Amino acid sequence: MEEGVQAIVIDNGSGLIKAGFAGDDAPRATFPSIVGHPRIQPGGMVGVQLKSSYVGDDAQAKRALLNLKYPIQRGFITDWEQMETLWQHTFLNQLRVAPEEHPLLVTEPPLNPKEKRENITQMLFERFQVPAMYVSVQAVLGLYAAGRTSGVVMDMGDGVCHAVPVYEGYALPHAIVRSEVAGRDLTEYLMKELNEGGQAFTEGEREVGQDMKEKLCYVALEEKKESALGTAVERSYVLPDGKVIRVGSERWRCPEAIFQ
Repeated sequence: MEEGVQAIVIDNGSGLIKAGFAGDDAPRATFPSIVGHPRIQPGGMVGVQLKSSYVGDDAQAKRALLNLKYPIQRGFITDWEQMETLWQHTFLNQLRVAPEEHPLLVTEPPLNPKEKRENITQMLFERFQVPAMYVSVQAVLGLYAAGRTSGVVMDMGDGVCHAVPVYEGYALPHAIVRSEVAGRDLTEYLMKELNEGGQAFTEGEREVGQDMKEKLCYVALEEKKESALGTAVERSYVLPDGKVIRVGSERWRCPEAIFQ
Protein backbone atom coordinates (compact mmCIF):
# COMPACT_ATOMS: atom_id res chain seq x y z
CA MET A 1 0.00 0.00 0.00
CA GLU A 2 1.55 3.28 -1.14
CA GLU A 3 1.82 6.26 1.17
CA GLY A 4 -0.87 8.86 0.52
CA VAL A 5 -3.46 6.40 -0.80
CA GLN A 6 -6.97 7.51 0.18
CA ALA A 7 -8.99 5.32 2.52
CA ILE A 8 -12.37 4.09 1.33
CA VAL A 9 -15.45 4.59 3.50
CA ILE A 10 -18.50 2.31 3.11
CA ASP A 11 -21.69 2.89 5.09
CA ASN A 12 -23.86 -0.23 5.00
CA GLY A 13 -27.53 0.64 5.47
CA SER A 14 -30.70 -1.42 5.24
CA GLY A 15 -31.96 0.86 2.48
CA LEU A 16 -28.86 2.45 0.96
CA ILE A 17 -25.14 1.81 0.54
CA LYS A 18 -23.06 4.98 0.66
CA ALA A 19 -19.42 4.85 -0.38
CA GLY A 20 -16.61 7.27 -1.05
CA PHE A 21 -13.16 8.38 -0.01
CA ALA A 22 -11.96 9.74 3.33
CA GLY A 23 -11.61 13.51 3.20
CA ASP A 24 -14.37 14.05 0.63
CA ASP A 25 -17.36 16.19 1.58
CA ALA A 26 -19.91 13.68 0.31
CA PRO A 27 -20.15 10.05 -0.84
CA ARG A 28 -19.09 9.27 -4.40
CA ALA A 29 -21.78 6.59 -4.68
CA THR A 30 -25.21 6.11 -3.13
CA PHE A 31 -27.43 3.24 -4.27
CA PRO A 32 -30.16 0.93 -2.88
CA SER A 33 -28.99 -2.12 -0.91
CA ILE A 34 -30.72 -4.50 -3.30
CA VAL A 35 -29.54 -7.43 -5.39
CA GLY A 36 -31.79 -8.93 -8.06
CA HIS A 37 -31.54 -12.26 -9.86
CA PRO A 38 -33.57 -13.20 -12.97
CA ARG A 39 -36.73 -15.22 -12.33
CA ILE A 40 -35.85 -17.18 -15.47
CA GLN A 41 -32.48 -18.41 -16.68
CA PRO A 42 -30.44 -15.75 -18.53
CA GLY A 43 -31.25 -16.13 -22.23
CA GLY A 44 -34.47 -17.99 -21.45
CA MET A 45 -36.76 -15.21 -22.72
CA VAL A 46 -36.76 -14.38 -26.43
CA GLY A 47 -35.53 -10.85 -27.11
CA VAL A 48 -34.50 -10.22 -23.50
CA GLN A 49 -30.87 -10.44 -22.40
CA LEU A 50 -30.42 -10.60 -18.63
CA LYS A 51 -27.27 -10.74 -16.55
CA SER A 52 -26.91 -13.19 -13.66
CA SER A 53 -27.41 -10.36 -11.14
CA TYR A 54 -28.34 -6.69 -10.90
CA VAL A 55 -27.54 -4.29 -8.08
CA GLY A 56 -29.08 -1.10 -6.74
CA ASP A 57 -30.91 1.15 -9.20
CA ASP A 58 -30.46 -1.39 -12.02
CA ALA A 59 -32.24 -4.00 -9.91
CA GLN A 60 -35.09 -1.60 -9.15
CA ALA A 61 -35.49 -0.70 -12.82
CA LYS A 62 -35.86 -4.38 -13.78
CA ARG A 63 -37.74 -5.51 -10.67
CA ALA A 64 -40.59 -6.98 -12.75
CA LEU A 65 -38.13 -9.57 -14.13
CA LEU A 66 -36.12 -10.20 -10.97
CA ASN A 67 -36.29 -11.82 -7.57
CA LEU A 68 -35.10 -9.04 -5.28
CA LYS A 69 -32.87 -9.76 -2.27
CA TYR A 70 -32.28 -7.38 0.63
CA PRO A 71 -28.99 -8.52 2.26
CA ILE A 72 -29.29 -6.09 5.19
CA GLN A 73 -32.36 -6.52 7.39
CA ARG A 74 -33.07 -4.24 10.35
CA GLY A 75 -29.48 -3.00 10.19
CA PHE A 76 -27.87 -6.46 10.33
CA ILE A 77 -26.30 -8.34 7.41
CA THR A 78 -28.34 -11.53 6.95
CA ASP A 79 -27.30 -12.74 3.47
CA TRP A 80 -23.52 -12.84 3.09
CA GLU A 81 -23.48 -14.06 -0.51
CA GLN A 82 -25.59 -11.10 -1.65
CA MET A 83 -23.57 -8.75 0.58
CA GLU A 84 -20.43 -9.82 -1.25
CA THR A 85 -22.16 -8.88 -4.51
CA LEU A 86 -23.02 -5.45 -3.08
CA TRP A 87 -19.43 -4.80 -1.99
CA GLN A 88 -18.03 -6.03 -5.30
CA HIS A 89 -20.36 -3.64 -7.11
CA THR A 90 -19.25 -0.83 -4.77
CA PHE A 91 -15.53 -1.32 -5.40
CA LEU A 92 -15.50 -2.21 -9.09
CA ASN A 93 -18.49 -0.42 -10.63
CA GLN A 94 -19.20 2.55 -8.36
CA LEU A 95 -15.79 3.63 -7.05
CA ARG A 96 -13.77 1.89 -9.80
CA VAL A 97 -10.92 0.98 -7.47
CA ALA A 98 -8.91 -2.12 -6.60
CA PRO A 99 -9.89 -2.88 -2.99
CA GLU A 100 -6.48 -4.42 -2.27
CA GLU A 101 -4.91 -0.98 -2.80
CA HIS A 102 -6.96 1.04 -0.29
CA PRO A 103 -7.46 0.86 3.49
CA LEU A 104 -11.13 0.64 4.41
CA LEU A 105 -13.46 2.12 7.03
CA VAL A 106 -16.74 0.21 7.15
CA THR A 107 -19.76 0.91 9.36
CA GLU A 108 -21.83 -1.39 11.53
CA PRO A 109 -25.06 -0.84 13.49
CA PRO A 110 -25.10 -0.42 17.26
CA LEU A 111 -25.28 -3.75 19.13
CA ASN A 112 -23.95 -5.65 16.11
CA PRO A 113 -23.24 -9.24 17.25
CA LYS A 114 -19.58 -10.21 17.48
CA GLU A 115 -19.93 -13.04 14.94
CA LYS A 116 -21.31 -10.66 12.32
CA ARG A 117 -18.37 -8.28 12.84
CA GLU A 118 -16.02 -11.24 12.44
CA ASN A 119 -17.77 -12.23 9.19
CA ILE A 120 -17.41 -8.69 7.86
CA THR A 121 -13.71 -8.68 8.69
CA GLN A 122 -13.09 -12.15 7.26
CA MET A 123 -14.85 -11.44 3.97
CA LEU A 124 -13.15 -8.09 3.38
CA PHE A 125 -9.69 -9.44 4.17
CA GLU A 126 -9.99 -12.82 2.42
CA ARG A 127 -12.30 -12.12 -0.54
CA PHE A 128 -11.35 -8.51 -1.29
CA GLN A 129 -7.79 -8.53 0.05
CA VAL A 130 -8.09 -5.08 1.69
CA PRO A 131 -4.71 -4.13 3.26
CA ALA A 132 -6.20 -2.61 6.42
CA MET A 133 -9.67 -1.97 7.79
CA TYR A 134 -11.60 -0.60 10.75
CA VAL A 135 -15.21 -1.20 11.75
CA SER A 136 -17.04 1.66 13.48
CA VAL A 137 -20.57 2.23 14.77
CA GLN A 138 -22.60 4.47 12.45
CA ALA A 139 -23.85 6.73 15.23
CA VAL A 140 -20.32 7.48 16.48
CA LEU A 141 -19.22 8.54 13.01
CA GLY A 142 -22.30 10.75 12.72
CA LEU A 143 -21.30 12.51 15.92
CA TYR A 144 -17.75 13.00 14.63
CA ALA A 145 -19.20 14.59 11.50
CA ALA A 146 -20.90 17.17 13.74
CA GLY A 147 -17.56 17.99 15.35
CA ARG A 148 -18.29 16.31 18.68
CA THR A 149 -17.07 13.25 20.56
CA SER A 150 -19.83 13.09 23.20
CA GLY A 151 -23.59 13.33 22.82
CA VAL A 152 -26.76 11.40 22.05
CA VAL A 153 -27.34 10.39 18.43
CA MET A 154 -30.82 9.63 17.10
CA ASP A 155 -30.16 7.52 14.00
CA MET A 156 -33.31 6.88 11.95
CA GLY A 157 -32.76 4.54 9.02
CA ASP A 158 -34.75 2.47 6.57
CA GLY A 159 -34.75 -0.70 8.66
CA VAL A 160 -34.09 0.36 12.25
CA CYS A 161 -33.87 3.38 14.55
CA HIS A 162 -31.39 3.83 17.41
CA ALA A 163 -30.86 6.32 20.19
CA VAL A 164 -27.14 6.02 20.97
CA PRO A 165 -25.38 7.79 23.86
CA VAL A 166 -21.71 8.39 23.01
CA TYR A 167 -19.01 9.43 25.48
CA GLU A 168 -15.56 10.48 24.25
CA GLY A 169 -15.98 8.55 21.02
CA TYR A 170 -17.36 5.34 22.55
CA ALA A 171 -20.96 4.18 22.26
CA LEU A 172 -22.48 3.08 25.59
CA PRO A 173 -24.12 -0.29 24.78
CA HIS A 174 -26.10 -0.60 28.02
CA ALA A 175 -27.95 2.66 27.29
CA ILE A 176 -28.71 2.16 23.58
CA VAL A 177 -32.41 2.09 22.66
CA ARG A 178 -33.37 0.20 19.50
CA SER A 179 -36.68 0.40 17.62
CA GLU A 180 -37.58 -1.69 14.60
CA VAL A 181 -40.19 0.82 13.47
CA ALA A 182 -38.29 2.69 10.78
CA GLY A 183 -38.48 4.15 7.28
CA ARG A 184 -39.45 0.94 5.50
CA ASP A 185 -42.31 0.38 7.93
CA LEU A 186 -43.59 3.92 7.32
CA THR A 187 -43.54 3.24 3.58
CA GLU A 188 -45.57 0.05 4.04
CA TYR A 189 -47.97 1.86 6.39
CA LEU A 190 -48.50 4.64 3.82
CA MET A 191 -49.21 2.07 1.10
CA LYS A 192 -51.66 0.27 3.41
CA GLU A 193 -53.49 3.53 4.18
CA LEU A 194 -53.75 4.39 0.49
CA ASN A 195 -54.91 0.87 -0.38
CA GLU A 196 -57.69 1.18 2.18
CA GLY A 197 -58.62 4.49 0.54
CA GLY A 198 -59.15 2.82 -2.83
CA GLN A 199 -55.67 2.75 -4.39
CA ALA A 200 -54.01 -0.51 -5.43
CA PHE A 201 -50.35 -0.83 -4.46
CA THR A 202 -48.45 -4.11 -4.42
CA GLU A 203 -45.28 -5.11 -2.56
CA GLY A 204 -43.38 -4.76 -5.83
CA GLU A 205 -44.23 -1.06 -5.91
CA ARG A 206 -42.51 -0.28 -2.62
CA GLU A 207 -40.16 2.17 -4.35
CA VAL A 208 -43.16 4.18 -5.55
CA GLY A 209 -44.49 4.32 -1.99
CA GLN A 210 -41.07 5.37 -0.72
CA ASP A 211 -40.82 8.19 -3.25
CA MET A 212 -44.30 9.36 -2.31
CA LYS A 213 -43.40 9.29 1.39
CA GLU A 214 -40.22 11.29 0.87
CA LYS A 215 -41.88 13.92 -1.32
CA LEU A 216 -45.24 14.40 0.40
CA CYS A 217 -45.13 13.33 4.04
CA TYR A 218 -44.37 15.63 6.97
CA VAL A 219 -44.41 15.59 10.78
CA ALA A 220 -47.41 17.32 12.34
CA LEU A 221 -46.60 19.58 15.28
CA GLU A 222 -50.13 19.22 16.67
CA GLU A 223 -52.26 16.29 15.57
CA LYS A 224 -55.61 17.93 16.38
CA LYS A 225 -54.83 21.00 14.28
CA GLU A 226 -53.83 18.85 11.31
CA SER A 227 -57.05 16.83 11.62
CA ALA A 228 -59.08 20.03 11.48
CA LEU A 229 -57.50 21.07 8.17
CA GLY A 230 -59.34 18.32 6.28
CA THR A 231 -58.81 18.42 2.52
CA ALA A 232 -56.54 21.49 2.78
CA VAL A 233 -53.53 19.19 3.23
CA GLU A 234 -54.20 17.20 0.05
CA ARG A 235 -51.50 17.08 -2.61
CA SER A 236 -51.27 15.40 -6.01
CA TYR A 237 -48.82 12.65 -6.92
CA VAL A 238 -48.16 11.32 -10.42
CA LEU A 239 -47.66 7.54 -10.58
CA PRO A 240 -45.16 5.97 -13.04
CA ASP A 241 -48.05 5.06 -15.38
CA GLY A 242 -49.17 8.71 -15.53
CA LYS A 243 -52.17 8.33 -13.23
CA VAL A 244 -52.62 11.19 -10.74
CA ILE A 245 -53.75 10.41 -7.20
CA ARG A 246 -54.58 12.69 -4.28
CA VAL A 247 -52.90 12.15 -0.90
CA GLY A 248 -54.53 13.80 2.11
CA SER A 249 -54.26 13.16 5.83
CA GLU A 250 -51.99 10.18 5.08
CA ARG A 251 -49.24 12.79 4.58
CA TRP A 252 -48.97 13.39 8.33
CA ARG A 253 -50.57 10.22 9.71
CA CYS A 254 -47.80 8.10 8.17
CA PRO A 255 -44.83 9.74 10.02
CA GLU A 256 -46.91 9.94 13.21
CA ALA A 257 -46.46 6.17 13.59
CA ILE A 258 -42.79 6.68 14.49
CA PHE A 259 -43.78 8.61 17.61
CA GLN A 260 -46.55 6.33 18.88
